[in-house]
Amino acid sequence: MGNIFIVCSALYKLQGDKICVNGNAVPKTTFYDKEYVNDNNINNAWECYFENKWESQEEHDDIILSPDSQTWILNYGGTPNTHMSPPILLIKKLFFNNFSVKETIMNEVNNFVNKNLTSNTLGIHWRGSDMANAGRERVNTYVNLKNQISQILNANPNIDSIFIASDDQTIIASLEKDFEKPIYYTDCYRSTQHNKHLTPFDRYHNDRKYHIFKVSKEVLVDTLILTKCAYFLRSYTSSVSECVLLLDEENNIKHTFIQES
Repeated sequence: MGNIFIVCSALYKLQGDKICVNGNAVPKTTFYDKEYVNDNNINNAWECYFENKWESQEEHDDIILSPDSQTWILNYGGTPNTHMSPPILLIKKLFFNNFSVKETIMNEVNNFVNKNLTSNTLGIHWRGSDMANAGRERVNTYVNLKNQISQILNANPNIDSIFIASDDQTIIASLEKDFEKPIYYTDCYRSTQHNKHLTPFDRYHNDRKYHIFKVSKEVLVDTLILTKCAYFLRSYTSSVSECVLLLDEENNIKHTFIQES
């Protein structure tokens, strides 16, 4: 999600229309899948997931993605944003004026949503694995999460199902054990009891073809599914939770809850 943050920061600074991510200037981050990019004739990692709406050089200004020039407009690590936070509303509009999610990814998202979710689904993002194991401040425990979910369900009896997006497989079994409502989740690569992803780099190691691309796409799919949930319980500190708010193009999220630590 780091490149999305950099693009959003640039959009906030430029405050303009007809902006394009420069095809030759996207940094080759850890999630750059060289094999996938080369095999599919893609210019850069950004174009694996998003489409630029302005193609010709004459009609757009370039965003040059550079970690050195990154500015956290979204106050990552500070007070968490909600779906009504002014920076979210502004940057979201700028983002979708200039970019769209690739059709193949949106088809995957919509197929899952149409099959499983309703207008009264509670979407939850819970950040585990390396974030939890690092002992970071503001990282929730499962006991606190369970109690807060119970409070939300009691206060909103119309909620009929739960969608969980998490990098930790163990939480899914816990939710299915502790709650009677249907629990939905995607089939994606997660940490497990035996492979806990204690560092941010542990998740990169897998033998499946295009693993790096798939890990990134799976996180984006989960993020976009969360944008379809009217109720959203976000992590206190997480780029994924911030991006859920930014990528809610249709303004589906009506209630944002912030996880308590």
